[in-house]
Amino acid sequence: MKRRIYLKTLSLEEAQKRWKTFFKGLPKTEPEEIPVENSLNRVTAEAVSALMSSPFYHASAMDGFAVRFEDTHGASETTPKRLKIGEQAVPVNTGNPLPEGFNAVVMVEDVHQEGDFIIINAPLTPYQNVRTVGEDIVQTELILPENHQIRPVDIAALLAGGHTTVRVNRKPVVGIIPTGDEVVEPGTTLKPGNIIEFNSRMLAALSAEWGAECRRESIISDIKDLLKEKIIKTLNYCDFLVIIAGSSVGTKDYTPEILGELGKVIVHGVNIKPGKPVLLAAIEGKPVMGVPGYPVSAYITYELFAKPLIYHLQGLTPKAEKTVKVRISRPVFSSIGQTEIVRVKLGKVSDEYVASPVGRGAGAIMTLQRADALIVVPEGREGFDQNEEVEARLLRSEEEIENTIVCIGSHDNTIDIMANFLRKRYPLYSLSSAHVGSMGGIVAIRQAQAHIAGTHLLDEKTGEYNVSYIKRLLKDVPVQLINLVYRMQGFIVKKGNPKNIKDVEDL
Repeated sequence: MKRRIYLKTLSLEEAQKRWKTFFKGLPKTEPEEIPVENSLNRVTAEAVSALMSSPFYHASAMDGFAVRFEDTHGASETTPKRLKIGEQAVPVNTGNPLPEGFNAVVMVEDVHQEGDFIIINAPLTPYQNVRTVGEDIVQTELILPENHQIRPVDIAALLAGGHTTVRVNRKPVVGIIPTGDEVVEPGTTLKPGNIIEFNSRMLAALSAEWGAECRRESIISDIKDLLKEKIIKTLNYCDFLVIIAGSSVGTKDYTPEILGELGKVIVHGVNIKPGKPVLLAAIEGKPVMGVPGYPVSAYITYELFAKPLIYHLQGLTPKAEKTVKVRISRPVFSSIGQTEIVRVKLGKVSDEYVASPVGRGAGAIMTLQRADALIVVPEGREGFDQNEEVEARLLRSEEEIENTIVCIGSHDNTIDIMANFLRKRYPLYSLSSAHVGSMGGIVAIRQAQAHIAGTHLLDEKTGEYNVSYIKRLLKDVPVQLINLVYRMQGFIVKKGNPKNIKDVEDL
């Protein structure tokens, strides 16, 4: 069967430019009217002005007595004023309307009551301790501009300004089609060759996080006519179509061919790693994206190309992402000619962020799940040197990273147990581990790249573990050696050990 090729592989910058040029011409989703109390994170479709003032009457700001400020002139410690209750002073509580003809409130703690009179020792000014009409909001005042993402405090302001409903941009609808003969639904009894389909759930969750509504279609086999029919059907209801897998150059990757038949391919192939097979197209003016099947590739490309589109359809621009300067704990090697996005663990050691690269396989979702940040190797570089300072985009907050204990060195399951125990007992803190071997851990301690290191190095001359290496390699570094666990190592043999294997020589 004929193998397909990429239409034309582009740089990341050029691919983003072409995609943005296309979707910037797309209109926002149409307005809809919804209850204000359900409007959190929605985007205003038009400017919203106050229908009424708040407060809409002169209101007492304190518990006390409403008075006429003119009646308090001349009051002092030596010449107190006596005001008759019911005529010159009316009891009010906070929020009560000011009685007609009264223009100030004296606080209850500032008066002394004698029978039917109150005695005050200081004059009041006009509308002292009074919330006047429109003190908070004035009728016709602008509450929210167009294209504003509604926050909890905005909900309060809208309701205070007399609104019970608000017009917002409809949530963009993302239709997601997972494809592949090998993928199966979660919970299915697995057979060799099966892959659990989780990409669509991950992309749906990202879309929802960015403000979209997602509808996930059932898995489509690698049959061209079936996929084409599903694409046409899904385009009828969605604003943005996403097809998972089938965008590469395999003999069963039909997505590029179908999109070329139904519309126009804008980008097919980007010089990024992971994510090269990404496909961007338009069918009857609707944006379509072919996402690579490998989960890390899917995540990375979806953030790069789907996020700005989904924000645009709502009338928004993505917020600037938080970045920090980090020092690379060990060399990062990359291929010149492509932009590589590297997942890293972060920790703050000696007032400096240290980045330790994690696994780089496009299919290893746990490398992304455990990553604290992403660093970008430009296409003109072959990587980064050890200790080189680079910029990292955070996937977690700075506070979380600063509260992370960095463990680099030999791995043991005890470290995972400790990580869970630490988070359970002390939720603000976490343990981040990178498994680079015992010597790698000692080097990390020496270079101030870790707080702790796991090591189990045997000195064959003395039969002692760790001590001689630490004395020799960390002699000028203040460290504490802690004996954490003893490990029992051996061979796994058949039940009953029929070959009587007891040591290496028996192998």
